[in-house]
Amino acid sequence: MARLVHNTLNAFDEFDDRLALIDGSVELSYRELRAEINRFCHALTRHGLKRGDGLGALMGNRWELLALKFAAQVLGLRFVALDPDHVVGGLPFLERDVDAALIVSDPAELVSTVDSTEPVAVQALDSDVAQLVYTGGTTGESKAVMLTFEALEFVTASFAERPRYPEGTRLIVVTPLAHALGTVGPALMRLGVPLEIHRTFAVESFVEACARAGRAAVHFYPSYLYRLLDDAAEIPGLVHVTTGGAPLLPYRYRQAIDRYGPVVAQAYGQFESFAITYLDHADAAENLTSVGRPVPGVEVKIQDGHVLVRSPGTMTGYWRRPELTAEVLHDGWLRTGDLGFLENGHLHLAGRAAEVIVVNADTCYVAPIEAALTTHPDVAQAAVVGVPDARTGQAIHAVVEPVPGRSPDPDALRRTVSEQVTPEHVPRYVTLIDRLPLTPLGKPDKKALPWPA
Repeated sequence: MARLVHNTLNAFDEFDDRLALIDGSVELSYRELRAEINRFCHALTRHGLKRGDGLGALMGNRWELLALKFAAQVLGLRFVALDPDHVVGGLPFLERDVDAALIVSDPAELVSTVDSTEPVAVQALDSDVAQLVYTGGTTGESKAVMLTFEALEFVTASFAERPRYPEGTRLIVVTPLAHALGTVGPALMRLGVPLEIHRTFAVESFVEACARAGRAAVHFYPSYLYRLLDDAAEIPGLVHVTTGGAPLLPYRYRQAIDRYGPVVAQAYGQFESFAITYLDHADAAENLTSVGRPVPGVEVKIQDGHVLVRSPGTMTGYWRRPELTAEVLHDGWLRTGDLGFLENGHLHLAGRAAEVIVVNADTCYVAPIEAALTTHPDVAQAAVVGVPDARTGQAIHAVVEPVPGRSPDPDALRRTVSEQVTPEHVPRYVTLIDRLPLTPLGKPDKKALPWPA
């Protein structure tokens, strides 16, 4: 029996009548959730699914998605969840790639004829592939990361090593359960933290949810925190924030601490290795430029400037992509694709190795340019890309989201880059837009950026 499933079900039994999930008017205790998990198990068994089969879920944020995922774990199925509004690569690509015996888009229909809530024997083993998670596809075609039950147990248990939330804290879910929250949420539920599920993120409804909860926590993207900073002076009830997906801009990090108090933590990980480092809110104020220390059980090393990770939570490989797997996994070490350095036990990221622009044979890394631009007081966020140029091969194009009510001067921005990086890194083109387009994972969508005028 997979330890992940054994430990999860034991925790749910222990919490029994405590609140587990809130989804609009639906409220489920842990005991009621266990019953629904059993119902889904019986439904999936009736459809002929057995250990090792693939199960897809094509639905947005709703409590049934979690119940279906837990049922898949009990049965030892290979589970993949996708947000129907953000299917990377498109649905035809997904259907070709995922090899699912069943794809569920209407969970109510799946269990409509099932009455039994009797427990089902756990069939999963530690070495089985528990889930596939599709990467964002920002650097090419999306690929699915394979995570075993053993790897997910390591990730789930790592949350117990972090500072616990105050008793009675509720996790406000505002990012897709088909992405990172589909792992973070169940891990916190195992600690007795109930989830309040929202379909999407909006500043006003989020602030209202925090006030209503009394004690609220959230795991979301840096861009969402920036929107709160721009639009929400106070957030009653907010006791903890963890961001992930990209490093926080240091000046924004300081702004968040000053406004909301020492409640902001930062996690660094990838779907390929979910839990790598963690910067606790108690340690943040003195280390705003880092993404924290390695999580217990995780090894991090720097090789020629590249960040490498070895961890029990690392992926088995990419689904049906042996060549890509061989490129990033060597002797148990994962080549993350990030550049960085270690200082006083803290990891500092310097950008993605693949994000370079070659101008007149000079290699210009994107991350330092973006970091320099965001130090300008009129800039909220910036994204930098290379565009073709007949004379220099490529030219640097900076797309800038101004602070609301500001209009930064492009030449002033160029001077900032020249002074903080090098003259070779100065953008030839600077475009101002109201808001940067984002991927489903909350990162700037560089494929959707406007071209220079």
